[in-house]
Amino acid sequence: MKRYALDQKMKRMFTAAFLVVLLLAAGLFAGISGSMYRKQAFQFCVSQVELNLNILDSRLQQIQTKQRVLAADSVIRNAVEYQVENETVDYSIELYHQRDVADKLYMLSENPEIENAYIVSADGRCLYSYRASVRKDYNLMQEEWLKDIVDSIYLNTSYVSGMHDKRYLLTDQKNECISMVMPITRENQYAFSAAAYLVCDIDPMAVLQSSRSADGGVSLALAASGRLLYAKESRHLAEEEEEQILARIDEEKSSFQLGGDPWGTDRLVVVMKSRFFGWNLVGIRSLDEIHSINRKLSCILAGILLLSVLLVALISRIVSKSILTPMNRLVDCCNQVAVGNYEVEFPEGKSEEIHVLSQTVQTMIHNVFRLSEKVVEEEKKLSEEQLRALQHQINPHFLNNVLQLIKGMAVEGKTEEISRLSTLLGKILAYSVYQPYEDVELKEELEYVKNYMEIQNLRYGGRIFYAIDCEPGLENVRISKLLIQPLVENAIEHGLKGKGRGMISISAERERDSICILVNDNGTGIPEPELADMKRKLEAETVYLQEKSIGVLNVNARLKRKYGGRYGIEVISREGAGTTVIIRLPENGEGKDNENITGR
Repeated sequence: MKRYALDQKMKRMFTAAFLVVLLLAAGLFAGISGSMYRKQAFQFCVSQVELNLNILDSRLQQIQTKQRVLAADSVIRNAVEYQVENETVDYSIELYHQRDVADKLYMLSENPEIENAYIVSADGRCLYSYRASVRKDYNLMQEEWLKDIVDSIYLNTSYVSGMHDKRYLLTDQKNECISMVMPITRENQYAFSAAAYLVCDIDPMAVLQSSRSADGGVSLALAASGRLLYAKESRHLAEEEEEQILARIDEEKSSFQLGGDPWGTDRLVVVMKSRFFGWNLVGIRSLDEIHSINRKLSCILAGILLLSVLLVALISRIVSKSILTPMNRLVDCCNQVAVGNYEVEFPEGKSEEIHVLSQTVQTMIHNVFRLSEKVVEEEKKLSEEQLRALQHQINPHFLNNVLQLIKGMAVEGKTEEISRLSTLLGKILAYSVYQPYEDVELKEELEYVKNYMEIQNLRYGGRIFYAIDCEPGLENVRISKLLIQPLVENAIEHGLKGKGRGMISISAERERDSICILVNDNGTGIPEPELADMKRKLEAETVYLQEKSIGVLNVNARLKRKYGGRYGIEVISREGAGTTVIIRLPENGEGKDNENITGR
């Protein structure tokens, strides 16, 4: 087999890999950054257009509401009917009507965008006006925008005109406006027929300019009557650009760019249409800033790439030399150590690195494997010592309680109870003392728990009811000793403490490929903070600590150490509603007989 040194190959591969990664990262960064800048510019423009369109619609709806209130006002209706139905007008009555109508129309002053307001009869006469005055004897029905609206009115609501001039006014005829027209019907009239019309001249640009102005270089324009009317200009558009925008609006394009080259475009256009009044609001943002950022990024990336080429050539030479020289010495050193020579010298010279290093690594792996076995053995010994400490902690405490109980019974002369208690105690001690570290059948563990419950019931004067049930076929399954008793002890000492009577049920059943042993009590339950803390410790596989509880946490640690992470303890509890502890074990055997143990 041909063998070779790594020097030249390392230099070539290191240089090529570094440059490929750098080029990919630079291209990805440039693409993502450009896309992000463009997306942010679009989202910002959309948000500005949507915001100002909502404000425009809201203001026009406010005006529509006020028009509806005025058109239904009895004072205005009476004044209009008096003007329409009487050919000759009593000026004393009319003066009274003018004052009342002026008071009513004054509520329009709350909307500064309303430039003028006037009431027009069906034949085009101006009956009443607000702010500006209409030219005398001018027939407003000569205005095409008003005539088109009047011809299309069939509901009692506002109608919006297109942009038009104000030549019908005596003064203030410079700016164009839109008009909102509301029909005024006669009272007690069932068929729809307008006696007059309430007309409000509105400056739509005033609505936008009084709202939140667009920032970040966004220009807002209102597309109306084949023109773009600017509310705020950050940059003027050429005539052909305005024509292109209007053409795209006619094609119902909601967003587009002016120009075809994505890197050469300098305008982003967003169009939104009013849901209520048919206006198109246009947002225009320059992309020059994005182009400038892309150019700067391209220059920076080109400089980084050029510098990286030089640095990679230099670094690859230094790194390969700095790695290979010690590697050669390390390979020879490891080879000498593998044969037991610990007085190692590092002679000068070349070696076949890969061949020698592979042999050395195999030897090291063998040594590591032996060390791992040793570590496993030490962990097993540690586990046995922890279990032994558990036994030593359980027995003195339990024996003391039982002996105190026997003493009390002896004083009272209860010989039968003493005999029964002594028998149960002997069975428990025999079970826990003889071969405490071997697995036992499930029925033996349940029998031990039954004896333990009998002793506890004697201590508590028969106030503890219990039931033990084992699903058929599980009696001969072998499990670790003393898995269930610590949980039963916790249920008695903590769950049933302070209760007059209590119930503890223990059941074993299959669940898919596992065996579940449930210890359930109807005690006081575990408060939510303590339950959360216990679940956190169970998930963290908290090991046995001498100064803390020897119950749930220690059983959980034993199970996970022996069977793996998917097995262990699960606690379900609700304060005031009892606690259920589930022991989850692997199914490693099936029995033939069924034995149900029940009692009190």
